[in-house]
Amino acid sequence: MTAFVVQYLPSWIPGMGFKTLAKVYREQFLRLCHEPYASVKEQVAKGTAPPLLAARLIEKNSDPTPAEEWFYDTAVMQFYAAGADTTVSALETFYLIMSLYPEFQKKAQAELDGVVQPGCLLEFNDRANLPHFDAVLKEIYRWNPTVPIAIPHRVTQDDVYNGFILRLALR
Repeated sequence: MTAFVVQYLPSWIPGMGFKTLAKVYREQFLRLCHEPYASVKEQVAKGTAPPLLAARLIEKNSDPTPAEEWFYDTAVMQFYAAGADTTVSALETFYLIMSLYPEFQKKAQAELDGVVQPGCLLEFNDRANLPHFDAVLKEIYRWNPTVPIAIPHRVTQDDVYNGFILRLALR
């Protein structure tokens, strides 16, 4: 009953400011869902779409129902959003490390120049020949892990260690 009443209260009433924010965030969310998918849809129609998940979805189902289209929109957005923050976080940490330790930057650049031809991109096979660069990547993840990389530990039964009682949290 309370939610029903709140929906009719104007946003200018003290305590209802969240309604204005919710409207802004909803519009941003819908743009984030729709624009990337619409762009790929355009590219598929022109025949210029790169090999992307969205392009494959559109090619396999050229006339989706509104529910399917909403699913495609949100699925594409999830892949984008999942990679955006982790990539930015890793790049920021990379720039921080390189600015704090320019000698590592010079060494990594020299190693890259010795392995990768100018104008070419790295390939997975190159990693074995780039031990310093590989160490820089590991250091980025060590300094600022973007996702948890360890399984949380807990005891499976009550235990005593150096006089401390470790209790099983879930009973």
